[in-house]
Amino acid sequence: MEFNSSSLVVLAKPFYKDNTIFSASLSMVLPWTLAIKPDKSYQRFLMLSFGLYIMVTIVSLNCRAAWLGLLAASVLTLLIKFTFLNFKNFIWLCIATIVVSAVMIGSINLKKTSFENEKEKTGNKLETIISIAQPNTDVSNLERINRYKCALRMFAQRPLFGYGPGTFQFAYLPFQVSEEMTRLSIVPGQTSDAKDPPNGRGGGAHSEYLQALSENGLPGFIIWLSLILTTYLSAFRCYSNAPIVSKKYILASVFGLTTFFIHGLFNNFLHSEEIASLFWLMIAGIVWMDAEFMRTSATKNE
Repeated sequence: MEFNSSSLVVLAKPFYKDNTIFSASLSMVLPWTLAIKPDKSYQRFLMLSFGLYIMVTIVSLNCRAAWLGLLAASVLTLLIKFTFLNFKNFIWLCIATIVVSAVMIGSINLKKTSFENEKEKTGNKLETIISIAQPNTDVSNLERINRYKCALRMFAQRPLFGYGPGTFQFAYLPFQVSEEMTRLSIVPGQTSDAKDPPNGRGGGAHSEYLQALSENGLPGFIIWLSLILTTYLSAFRCYSNAPIVSKKYILASVFGLTTFFIHGLFNNFLHSEEIASLFWLMIAGIVWMDAEFMRTSATKNE
């Protein structure tokens, strides 16, 4: 019996709306299975087994954004732990990553143009290669691009204050261009159940960053980026002041939040209570530990 990949969307129900939210939540929980080390050996074994089970589940859910988030979070936490990475170098690392990513995307686009030019010569063989590299993702990716462009058009019209928090789902419809719409697109005048929209539909911009830009304008977008940078600044400072026994909890929080920030490039989940609860809890933990360790360090220096 052949496995139908479209069933992944409903695999996480009834506790999660779809597989992407489920995989994002699991990615944020995963590092805690390594950070929390119970005293008894059988409890440690159960915790590690739980972590392995989460890894297998994330792979099975076939969410590439979650995989990319795990990869980026793993690299960052390893750099923090073994290379004494500080906040300043972290900023330069982010800038270098953005530049390299932009170059790679440009290179991919050039290759795509070359593929299109050779399509008539290669026929079905090229289509087969492309279908293997991108199984059942074309429509989903095109719909993301549609939402991204709508968000940018909304920002261009109201760059200062945007359309207001939570309004993208209603305001983006007129900004769609017919040539960019897909079978997953919602046309103006079409309604859907806000509590349980049809698969592939809904009001999100498919990006936390573009959603903030379109709904809150440039000031709101800057505030969102400032929240991210302030969180990492607190985490790096906290890690340098923390005792060894507490460093693993800071790394777990950094790992979990990094998976979300990377995943947020491709999906917007902060409105979901499953993600929001983990997100704000980890930020609160970093802020509390940062304040506590700074107070302890100041007391020792007196």
